[in-house]
Amino acid sequence: MDHLLAAFAELHQQGILPDVRAYGALIMACEKGNRADEALKVFADMLQKGLQPNVFNCAVLIHACASSNKPDEALEVFREMKLRALQPNLFTYNALIRACANGCKADNTLLGAGQTSSSRAEQALKLFADIKQQGLQPDLTTFTDLINACRKGNKEDKALELTAEMQQLRSRGFLSSGHTTTAPAAPPGGGGTTCGSSSCGPSSGS
Repeated sequence: MDHLLAAFAELHQQGILPDVRAYGALIMACEKGNRADEALKVFADMLQKGLQPNVFNCAVLIHACASSNKPDEALEVFREMKLRALQPNLFTYNALIRACANGCKADNTLLGAGQTSSSRAEQALKLFADIKQQGLQPDLTTFTDLINACRKGNKEDKALELTAEMQQLRSRGFLSSGHTTTAPAAPPGGGGTTCGSSSCGPSSGS
C-alpha cells in the first residue's frame, strides 16, 4: 500500500497527472487495506485536479468509510455524488446505511457533528426511502443494517415494521441475499467507466 502511494506521489512530482482509472485503483487499494483516511485524501486530490469521479470510485470510498466508522465522511461523499449527478446504485446505498448503523451508539449519546444515534437512524431511513424512490430493490443487507440502525437509535417500532416487511418480501421470493460485505468489483476497464446501474456492485464470488 505504501509503495503505491509513494509511486503516486512520484508521478505528481514528475508532472504526470494520473487518470480516473488510476485514482480508482488507488482508492480501492486503500479500501482493501482498511485505510479510509488515505482513500479520502486520494479522492480529495482527484477532485482538486479537476477529474470527474464515477459511481464505482464513490461506492468503494463510501464502503471504506463505513468499515472505518466514518459516517459523516461517507455522507459527504454521497453529497458530492449528487452534486455531480452521479446515480448511486444499491451497493452505494447499502454502504451508506451501514455507515449510519456503525455510527450509532446504544445509549444515544452525542456523536460527532452534533449527531445522536436517533438522528443517525433517521439518516438511514431517509436513504431507505431514497432507494425505493430510485426504483431499486432493497436486499437482505439493506434491511439487516437498517434494522440495526433503528434499534441502536431507539426506534424499536420502526425496526419491527421493517422486520415484518423483510419477512414478507422473503416469503414471496422478492428478497436477494445481498453482497455488501466486500467492496464492489471494478467495472470493465479497471474503474474508468461511469457505471450507474444497481448491478455495478460486488463480484459474484464475494
